[in-house]
Amino acid sequence: MRIEKYDARYWAVYDDTNKLVCVTVYKKGSNEVVLRLQSNDAAVIENLKQKYKDISNLKKENTLSESNNGASIYKYQRK
Repeated sequence: MRIEKYDARYWAVYDDTNKLVCVTVYKKGSNEVVLRLQSNDAAVIENLKQKYKDISNLKKENTLSESNNGASIYKYQRK
């Protein structure tokens, strides 16, 4: 994210793909927008990491139980 002067008296916030996110009157406001968006990104990333960690903790138990037709059944459990 970056902040640039926008027109004579405004400040613009652009994302990493150079798309305009918002325009503020004060630079302090644009700094706050960037801080909040970055903290929100960090929270989303942490949430995704936790979800993938939970998925990777699923352990495939190799307990095969033969059914009448001979098919194998795998049981998934959390560690």
